[in-house]
Amino acid sequence: MKIISVLALCLLPTWAFASPFLICDPYPTGDAQPDQFVITIDAGSSVISAAQTLGDGTKRLHYDLATLAAGTHNVTVKARIDIWNLESSAVPFSFTKPAGPGGAVGIKLEK
Repeated sequence: MKIISVLALCLLPTWAFASPFLICDPYPTGDAQPDQFVITIDAGSSVISAAQTLGDGTKRLHYDLATLAAGTHNVTVKARIDIWNLESSAVPFSFTKPAGPGGAVGIKLEK
C-alpha cells in the first residue's frame, strides 16, 4: 500500500499539469497587471481564464489546451482587469495541433 501511495504522489504533478499551454510573456513590473484573460478558440464561445501570478508579482496567460482536438485552430486573447471592466484589444494567434500516431501494425509474438 505504501508503494501505491508513493507512486500516486510521484504521478500527481503529471495529472495536475497537463499540456500544452497557451501562454504569453509576463506583463512587465510597473505595468497594469490583468487578473483575467478572455480566450476565444475558433470563433466559439469565450472562456475566461484567471491570470497566472508569477513569483515576482507579475502575471501572464496560462491556459491548458490538452483537450483541444487535432487540427488548425485560431485563437484570440484579450487581457482583462475585471474590477474596472477594462479589456485590451484582441490579439490573434493560430497554431496546428498534430494528430496522434496511427495504430501499431503487424503485432505478433516472437521467441
